[in-house]
Amino acid sequence: MKPQVSESGTVKLQIFQEVSSVQSTTLSAGIITNRRAIESNVLVDDGQIIVLGGLIEERIEGNEDKVPGLGDVPVVGQLFRYDSRRRVKTNLLVFLRPVIVRDGAGAHGVTADRYDYIRALRGDSQLPSHWALPDLKPEPLPGMPPPPAPLPGREGGAAPSAQQGSALSPQPEAATQAPAPVVDSRPSTVIQTAPNEVVVPLRPGTSIAPGRSD
Repeated sequence: MKPQVSESGTVKLQIFQEVSSVQSTTLSAGIITNRRAIESNVLVDDGQIIVLGGLIEERIEGNEDKVPGLGDVPVVGQLFRYDSRRRVKTNLLVFLRPVIVRDGAGAHGVTADRYDYIRALRGDSQLPSHWALPDLKPEPLPGMPPPPAPLPGREGGAAPSAQQGSALSPQPEAATQAPAPVVDSRPSTVIQTAPNEVVVPLRPGTSIAPGRSD
């Protein structure tokens, strides 16, 4: 099943349903299977129910129960044999109800509905009590947990402001900056040691700021 949701809330479903059953397993060549399938495209609104039919099967079944030896005796063997014949007709109907889930609350509502239905079926599966057999009760399923709380800033939750954030988490203290070094601008003696190299001696107490080259 492949759904496609439009902007107006209409759902287009591409459906392929197959039902298979084994007909015979006694053949030496292999097993024989019966296959029924439907393939269709439908257009349905959100929450509406559609019904698909056409998977019809009709078969005739026979069974024979007899007393070994006595059931094979002509005429008299009918008293020791039981034959049954029946016609079985199956018409399979497929009910579909697509629901568009737009948020987490909607998904939790759909899940809780189906989970409560499964819990009710499990409670009804208890066997009737018998005086000679132990009373076995099915273990009840736990209840559906509540939906998760929405995160701040999502689904109507307000994001914390800057003042609230400063009250919850302390801001780091401002780092103390050292005073800027004082560079002496007075001329100094220039010494040339090589044709392409010049050495300028610094006066005591002066420094050069990092990242700068004069």
